[in-house]
Amino acid sequence: MHLQKFINKLSWPVKALKYKSLHGINSRKEFYKIIDRERERASRNNHQVSLLVYNLESFPDNGRESRQLIENILKEKRKVDELGWYDKRKVGVILPYTASHGARKFRR
Repeated sequence: MHLQKFINKLSWPVKALKYKSLHGINSRKEFYKIIDRERERASRNNHQVSLLVYNLESFPDNGRESRQLIENILKEKRKVDELGWYDKRKVGVILPYTASHGARKFRR
């Protein structure tokens, strides 16, 4: 796919990457710091943490479904959960104190 078409297709997520935080979404740099912090905390306190990653490329409708997904995540997440850009086309959710079966419930 031509790069410009790809950028247009994902115009909302690509534009959002320019901002440190947009509606509660951490920048990629900040999100990776949070991942490291939560990994260390889980190890130190012997609890589980889950990371969900959503590929926004799978939504073909120029960002409408991507925005809806992110809005749903923001509504459903707990105060301790973190949302951030995993890379240019993927958004991630960190679920502290959450085992895999809890993460599966969040995905639905």
